[in-house]
Amino acid sequence: MSKARNLADLLEAGGDVKLASLDNAPAPTKSTIDALGIAATSVTGTQASDIIANNAKVSNIDFDSSVLENNIAMLAFHRAADNSLSLFKMVDSVVDTYTDNSGIDTTASLNETLSSGAYSGASTSTPINATLSTANVATYDISINVLSRLFDGVLSGSQAIHTDSSDVGAWLRYDFGSAQGVSEWKYHIDSGAYGVWQLQYSDDTSVWTDVGSTFGGHPASNTWYSSGDVSAAGAHRYWRSYKTDSAVGGNYHQELDIYTYNLNILDLTLISTTTVALTVPSTGDVVTLIENAAGTATLNTDIKGYVSRDGGTTWTQGTLIDEGNWGTNKKILAFHNLDISAQPSGSNMRYKVTTHNQSAGKETRVHATSLAWA
Repeated sequence: MSKARNLADLLEAGGDVKLASLDNAPAPTKSTIDALGIAATSVTGTQASDIIANNAKVSNIDFDSSVLENNIAMLAFHRAADNSLSLFKMVDSVVDTYTDNSGIDTTASLNETLSSGAYSGASTSTPINATLSTANVATYDISINVLSRLFDGVLSGSQAIHTDSSDVGAWLRYDFGSAQGVSEWKYHIDSGAYGVWQLQYSDDTSVWTDVGSTFGGHPASNTWYSSGDVSAAGAHRYWRSYKTDSAVGGNYHQELDIYTYNLNILDLTLISTTTVALTVPSTGDVVTLIENAAGTATLNTDIKGYVSRDGGTTWTQGTLIDEGNWGTNKKILAFHNLDISAQPSGSNMRYKVTTHNQSAGKETRVHATSLAWA
């Protein structure tokens, strides 16, 4: 897609442009070349006078189009998203924003899970009731009666947290020691009173993110109150309940139950459907938008990209480079001018994106991919 083209071809593409009028022109100087908008350092090979004289074509002008291609891909991504298009085809290129799976070969792909416009490896989880201990309640800013009663399995007469003295901003934090997925956070109270809580997670105890909706409110006596299913939040080391209303009346948390799950992210193999090129291509270009949902993917180790011109029978891997950010923990990755001329001749173009070493602590999501060829 980013092959160099000679200037005469570019000019002639817009009409029958000739250089014959320059046959008797004096030898060019640096100033006359600059006037044409061509830097003298951009002309290589023969002398400038030989290039311009006798209606000769201007050749060997190097042009790096990678930035232009990245920008075109980004515009195509946005255009497709604006129009709710999944598969967006252009001349010698195709763009997929994963609005649906219509651009993915679901038979050839492996462990692909599409959620909210992004692909990642399928996750497996087994709900288990956490083995809780006061030793893991590393810090709290809340009125504690007897902390150990939170985990003794006894409800009646086992008051632990007195919410009457707990105002807005009071919190109770649980440290799992390593990243852990939580499917539900619930507490049991002894009597009706105000108490609205927000579940949050953090990876460093500095930045906290809300999970789900607030829960509690105007509770009835001797009742469990639950955060609901929050498993979509993924795995994080620190979790806490954060009080959002003022202390009014009084009740106690008698018991705290945290339901966790073993989160296992599988490696992803994402293979596109076939797009037929007009001619047999010799190079391929890929631009893909990824998100480091957990951990950080090492390029060309934890995430890889490939191009095929024979419908996916033969693949050539490109070297992905970081082309910048498009959001928090989100990267633009690309490779250009990947030589695929050694592959069997064909025009059935496909791309493949794979992730590796995926786990609860490293989840790589793919939000969009463009494939171009020349």
